Amino acid sequence: MGINAPMAGSAALAPSSGLQLPPLPLAWICTAAALLSGIAAAWVWQRSRRSRRPRLKLVGTVAALFIYPVKSCRGVAVKRAEMTSLGLRGEKLRDR
Repeated sequence: MGINAPMAGSAALAPSSGLQLPPLPLAWICTAAALLSGIAAAWVWQRSRRSRRPRLKLVGTVAALFIYPVKSCRGVAVKRAEMTSLGLRGEKLRDR
């Protein structure tokens, strides 16, 4: 027997791993099918999540807004106020 002669009964083996490799087109088809299945599953999951999201409901309106710069004193009516981490802030006043 020569050095490059195949042994009797041996299959086509990968040179380093000793495992039989699938044909290249079959590997591409399986990879593409797995990828498309994952994308389809993610899309279906996102659509089902979106449909369960609750809608916002109007629960009330603001009729008047007051800022109380000093505790237990009379409030000052404002038309607009900004919500900050320290409380409401009007044009020149801040709520405590």
